[in-house]
Amino acid sequence: MKPLTKRLLLFAGGSVAMLLLDGCVIRLRQVAISYQPQPNVAPIAGASEVPVKLEVVDARVLRDRIGQVDVIDPAAVVAVNDPVLVLKQAFEDELTHRGFKLSDTGIRIVVQLNSMYCDFYAPAEPDGARARIAITVRIRKSNGPILYYNLVIGEGIDPKIRSKANAGPALDLALQNSLARLFANPSFVNALLNAESQGSRVTATHSASPE
Repeated sequence: MKPLTKRLLLFAGGSVAMLLLDGCVIRLRQVAISYQPQPNVAPIAGASEVPVKLEVVDARVLRDRIGQVDVIDPAAVVAVNDPVLVLKQAFEDELTHRGFKLSDTGIRIVVQLNSMYCDFYAPAEPDGARARIAITVRIRKSNGPILYYNLVIGEGIDPKIRSKANAGPALDLALQNSLARLFANPSFVNALLNAESQGSRVTATHSASPE
């Protein structure tokens, strides 16, 4: 057998092996992601005078799954609903509950979903599930400069979840944690209320779960 032919066969054999290995991971475990709005939220003075345009974009590198369970017999965790739509509805709920008016014009809130993933192993919770969500939030005038920037990392841990259970509760907690951190940050609300008079000054913050 010629060396070139042998190399081609080895490469082809490797490709088939990788396809077969990938085929083992294609087994899917479906979960639903949900969001519960924060309770007892009061309207903010002046918010009703601020129209906001909400934009949510999916910037995840890994979009075909939101987690993986089992090491010996792996299965991908996939969402039965669209994570981006869930995130957008969550923002709409929190904004309107505080009195802001959703509009096709006005102050732009651009939310970027960077990652959403659930692991079933962690040093602190070896028998549970840990989910992390990373979002970037920008506030800008209609066609103007960025007035506010924040990278928010939310975390949700559910110690009751074993590897073969659904990952939904941990992801739900991570989503709630990320929005709670953002809306508890006075800089975010103040940037919305004062956007028209803020000029070109940028407020940058970072909201992350403690390690």
